[in-house]
Amino acid sequence: MAGVISVAGYLAFLAAVTVLPLAPVAALRETSAIFGTVLGAVVFREEFGLLRISAASLATAGIVALALSTA
Repeated sequence: MAGVISVAGYLAFLAAVTVLPLAPVAALRETSAIFGTVLGAVVFREEFGLLRISAASLATAGIVALALSTA
């Protein structure tokens, strides 16, 4: 099931890139890593230590940089 969802998500990404600018679509796609981190900490009670906080912060900074580069 996860494989089917993964392929469907990638196909949706490819479809979006054909009609929209790449930077905002790529930024939106990369937010899944942040959502996965938050879900892991909240739902599965995983540790949310300094390493995960710094990784999520770097990912957020990259998303913001991509979004601002199109403005």
